[in-house]
Amino acid sequence: LKRLEQEDVYSEFQKSIELLKKENDKLILKEKQLDAALLETDRDIEAFQNEKQRKLNELHVVVVLHLSQLRFLNEKAQLPADLSEC
Repeated sequence: LKRLEQEDVYSEFQKSIELLKKENDKLILKEKQLDAALLETDRDIEAFQNEKQRKLNELHVVVVLHLSQLRFLNEKAQLPADLSEC
């Protein structure tokens, strides 16, 4: 009788182990899927940030300067038409 009880307990443990292994495999698969989704989301965020920065770089901004801050003025206190040589 004792031997049968031990075999039943052993059988129950084996079933529990198999169920836990299956559950673990499912969770590993779900983790891989979530990692892939996270990676894709990170790429989307980076692409969005790059596009946003590109748009911000296109904005025209007025900057107020003092005359003393301008280095390349000609004799008439005007900027030359071509600044490529400055």
